[in-house]
Amino acid sequence: LEAATVLKQVGLRFPNDTDAALQAGNMLAEMAAAGHATWPEAAAAFADMHAWWGGNAHSLRSAALVHTQLGALEESLLLFDRALALQPDDEYTHSQALVACNQL
Repeated sequence: LEAATVLKQVGLRFPNDTDAALQAGNMLAEMAAAGHATWPEAAAAFADMHAWWGGNAHSLRSAALVHTQLGALEESLLLFDRALALQPDDEYTHSQALVACNQL
């Protein structure tokens, strides 16, 4: 099963279940970190997911972390910014955004 189809299948089966989408997104990011999917596949899957569901602070942060791994730092910072707009007191997101800033 191609990694990019994971979130699409979750979205089709559970179109109103954002918790399922978030769990699938995090699983996909973990698959990429473990080498079972590529970072570009993970980024594409998050983009697909956020196209049908705007996301929440956690999914946007996960997508930002994937983009950081790709070296797409400007996109990463935009995603971190969107995540922080939804959950401004999230210290982990703040710290990861600073890591991305320091890589610029």
